[in-house]
Amino acid sequence: MSEVFANCESVIPQYFNDYLPLLEKNSNTKDSKINRNIAYNIGILAQHAPVLFQPHLQNALAMLSKLHQNTTEPDAQDNIVAASCRIVEFQYMPLAQKPDNYAEMIDSIFQKIPFEGDMTENETILKFSFKLYEADQATCVKYMDNIARTALKVIVDEKCADEIKYTFKKEVGQFINKVVMQHAQNVL
Repeated sequence: MSEVFANCESVIPQYFNDYLPLLEKNSNTKDSKINRNIAYNIGILAQHAPVLFQPHLQNALAMLSKLHQNTTEPDAQDNIVAASCRIVEFQYMPLAQKPDNYAEMIDSIFQKIPFEGDMTENETILKFSFKLYEADQATCVKYMDNIARTALKVIVDEKCADEIKYTFKKEVGQFINKVVMQHAQNVL
């Protein structure tokens, strides 16, 4: 369903009120595959239906926290953290007024990178990092060492060779050149 929602946002309003409770109902399992898919769905709804999602924001963050606690597989944990990233990116940015739990959410996201399980989620976190640097440079710089490690992983790790497109790797190289070199040269 998330793939449909991501590619056809106009259908989301018809299903949103039934779909989100379905995700909540199924979020009480320790099955990492189910938890991974629920998290991905939450991230897609936060990204592609921001107005509908807004009233459910705190509940969704609590659900993601519970999913992360109930999940043991690294790729599923990466998806859950990436869903949190999408919530911050598409629900809170631009950051005119930061929510009370902003610092905790950002710390929770950036302390867990680079991702080792689901390599494609490194792209999600780096795209978020690009935007965060523009919107809140001081916060982004606090995590620049982990961002630098993630950027390097995307460019040089063989596991990312087939997972991440060359065009994105080029963007990452530009970010390293323009931003990372200024703030995390010791990592490079």
